[in-house]
Amino acid sequence: MENITYNFYYSRIYKSLNKTNKSIPEWSSMLAISIFLAFNIFTVLGFFNFPFKSIGKIGFFMIPISMAILNYFYFIHTKRYKKIIKKYKNKKALGFDILILTYIGITFFLFQYSVGVSMANSILAPSVIVVIILIFTTCFR
Repeated sequence: MENITYNFYYSRIYKSLNKTNKSIPEWSSMLAISIFLAFNIFTVLGFFNFPFKSIGKIGFFMIPISMAILNYFYFIHTKRYKKIIKKYKNKKALGFDILILTYIGITFFLFQYSVGVSMANSILAPSVIVVIILIFTTCFR
């Protein structure tokens, strides 16, 4: 069974990264998605007051590495990314692009909030501004 949303998300990240990274956009896209998934996991753990120090540095890095390994087998190893890119190559979905950008902004915001980053030390304001700029440039291209 195909996960349409996940595949379309990959194709949009791939399309964006392919403009700046011509050498390995399939790997960059897979790693970007893995990082966002890791942020989501850290966010959930942060909301449940998980003691991050208890897993140590190795355990902390195993979450994004695990996501990257799973995504590698899903996208790269099976060569599924080629089918996804071909399928969604000419699809235009402004609403979904806005949804993806909103997801990225919310992911950063909730991650910072859940781990207790104070607003003075936060990258929240710049990240919100970047997301707003990206939404407007996406809407008017």
